Amino acid sequence: MTNLRGHITKAGPVAVWNLSKNDWTRKFLALRRPYLYLYSSPTDLDEEAVMSVFSLRLDHGERISDMLRVQSPRYVA
Repeated sequence: MTNLRGHITKAGPVAVWNLSKNDWTRKFLALRRPYLYLYSSPTDLDEEAVMSVFSLRLDHGERISDMLRVQSPRYVA
């Protein structure tokens, strides 16, 4: 996928917790390596946030949930 922002590896909507409204707000994420961009909408050209994922590591497992003292999420297909 290519648009005005350049080559996008992956993109889609995401719900972000809004502290001021105490509610979920719909945003749009776009992954353009090595950065993850947050936008208000898919057509917005101004980034709200940018995060480097160059050295990001994501882990998941029962032991991590136990360590954080949270329940593992239950996924429904």
